[in-house]
Amino acid sequence: MNDKEKTYQAIREGIITNRIQPGERLNEKDLMDAYDIGRTPLREIFLQLREEGLIEIIPKVGTHVTRVEIQEIRNVIEVRRWMEQLVGRLAAERITAEQLSELNGIIDAVDRLALDDRAEVDDLNRYDVRFHNILYQATNNQILQEMLPRLTSKMARFWYYIGFQAAEFLDHFDDLRGLLSALEKHDATGVQRALDNHLDHFVTKVKQQIL
Repeated sequence: MNDKEKTYQAIREGIITNRIQPGERLNEKDLMDAYDIGRTPLREIFLQLREEGLIEIIPKVGTHVTRVEIQEIRNVIEVRRWMEQLVGRLAAERITAEQLSELNGIIDAVDRLALDDRAEVDDLNRYDVRFHNILYQATNNQILQEMLPRLTSKMARFWYYIGFQAAEFLDHFDDLRGLLSALEKHDATGVQRALDNHLDHFVTKVKQQIL
């Protein structure tokens, strides 16, 4: 990973985890100094983040982190629900033994964190992202692999924005255990049902907080 990619990942993670607040201005000079990066690559990073809907660039005004809007949450949920039904069918058919082993490893790692009472939201989010990325890779469909991580990143941003705690994130992994069980059986209907239930639980928690 080169310096530009590292800077992109750092700023992106800062926005998703709410360490860089919605509406906050991104100062080019401060970021250039902080990450020892030039103006041109930084502006290229800004264009990437704007494409993902994480920042807005307004000429003569500046660059700001986008705000989290309720309608955006609704839109993401609608699109993700529809797309993950296709993911469920394809992944159930195409997932490999190696990918199943990786998914089991993620669940085991989360269980160890929970057992030792060391579960932190940032760690759980990284495991969640990794789990879903492997699931999307299992579809063997490049378009889905490119589109869905952007949706999962937006969902993660909602988690942080709403202020969900580690205990609530651990509940989220209970859903993933059921999903993994269906994947191991190559049960497309079971995988689709598990993905739908998983999203329903997220929607319920969001409604309890802000909707």
